Amino acid sequence: MDLQIVNGGQTTASLARAKIKDASKANLSKIFVQMKLTVIDDEKQKEELVPQISQYANTQNKVNMSDLSSNHGYHIKIEALSRKIWAPPHDKAVSWTPNNAKLGYRETLWFYERSRGQYDEMLNKQSGVHKLKYPKYQLFRKTDLAKYMMVWETDEPKWVNMGAQKNFGKFMDSIGLSWGKNSFQDKVNELYCSGIIKLDNC
Repeated sequence: MDLQIVNGGQTTASLARAKIKDASKANLSKIFVQMKLTVIDDEKQKEELVPQISQYANTQNKVNMSDLSSNHGYHIKIEALSRKIWAPPHDKAVSWTPNNAKLGYRETLWFYERSRGQYDEMLNKQSGVHKLKYPKYQLFRKTDLAKYMMVWETDEPKWVNMGAQKNFGKFMDSIGLSWGKNSFQDKVNELYCSGIIKLDNC
């Protein structure tokens, strides 16, 4: 079962922090949190319904268009692909000996942030190793991806000037139309993801 917290991430994080991270190790045995469970069997329906639940159930915090599409199959696939693509040697990824002698370049990977705060959360779990493996200058977000693609891959680059969220919405309109086709899903592969990364470096 693929359980997702659609609205309530802050509450869950606060309880986890109180139980696991805080020095007091709070006793949560008498804590109860009201919840609503929605069971969605159809994968296509899930892509449409989950963002709507987020949008209409969350009135406390601003929800961006880019936040609502985190679980879309396109972004899940780009995230998985980005973790496999090694970056070319970079001056910032040089390893040195204690005597200041150059050892060579560290191998580093790209990090596509599918959900807001995902990169910082990853660093908090294992900061030393992951900070070297996924340096911040190789982090790119959904709104970055939409910007690159709308400028270089469409005939409507004007949307980039209308702000990150409006541009992202337009980008997702086109992805939504294409994603149902198996031919497009097959096209979203390592070569496709490498092309996005090249646009990032233009």
